[in-house]
Amino acid sequence: MRDWWSEGSALSFSRGDRGFVAVNNGDAELSRTFQTSLPAGTYCDVASAQGGCGRKAQVSDNGTAQLTLPARSAVALYVEATG
Repeated sequence: MRDWWSEGSALSFSRGDRGFVAVNNGDAELSRTFQTSLPAGTYCDVASAQGGCGRKAQVSDNGTAQLTLPARSAVALYVEATG
């Protein structure tokens, strides 16, 4: 586990360079830049996917991703789910 972050009712972490999860269990939307260990690219959010790609997330060359999580939601990215 890498890139651990937590604040209030939210947390995020990477599973090495294979996956990334962010959870917002709060009552308000959370928007921030998260550090991941994923390679740069576009990823499908498998937490929001319903038979398709779901929301897309862009990871930059430095491993960061600007994400907005609605209240009581999550984002899950992994290297086999690219968009």
